[in-house]
Amino acid sequence: MHYTRTFTGEDGLTYFEDVDLPLSPDMDGAAATDLVPAKSIAFRTVPAPFHYDYHPAPRRRFVINLSGRLGVRASEDGVVRIFGPGDILFVGDTAGKGHQSFSVDDEALSTLFLAVDDDLVNPIERPVSGDAGGVPTCACSTVVRDG
Repeated sequence: MHYTRTFTGEDGLTYFEDVDLPLSPDMDGAAATDLVPAKSIAFRTVPAPFHYDYHPAPRRRFVINLSGRLGVRASEDGVVRIFGPGDILFVGDTAGKGHQSFSVDDEALSTLFLAVDDDLVNPIERPVSGDAGGVPTCACSTVVRDG
């Protein structure tokens, strides 16, 4: 099972990392990961267009994209990844400069947030603008570099 995670480097900037969880066969021929402890779940819909300037994640959580496309820009080098329906992002960059989040298409975004702890590290206060920062429309989980 593949997902992308964000994390804060020693320099205080946000980086991306691709992660593959191993799957093990179970008794009925399916395959599953080990259990991942979770604390809470929330569903969210955001109308487009939206753009949240650089911000650290408010808590460590999985963001599972249900509909629409979400763009996320790392502060480390401006790399952008686009997440479509079914893509999984784990935001772990709860310190430092953080990341930007924005709509890619003129479509509402629906996500499922699955928190792995209940600690609210940062208040959910993100500067919002309607500008997506000139990010091109591209396929899910595509990497785009600024410049």
